[in-house]
Amino acid sequence: MKKIVIAIICIVLGFIIYSLLTPPAAIGVIGGADGPTAVFVASKAVSSGFDTILFVGAILMVVGIGLIIRLKKR
Repeated sequence: MKKIVIAIICIVLGFIIYSLLTPPAAIGVIGGADGPTAVFVASKAVSSGFDTILFVGAILMVVGIGLIIRLKKR
């Protein structure tokens, strides 16, 4: 049970760190009842590959912890 709690805490911390490192984005909607509506999206399109590495690492960590727990139950 401790390992599951530790895994969940690590995943939550990973997402917090990821959200702090990604550039912010903004969405604005301009429009009214009598005119057309416009949606403006502003964000920085930077793909450094770090987000992919972080995502794959989190998945591998969860799979590894699951395998360890499964092997210990046998």
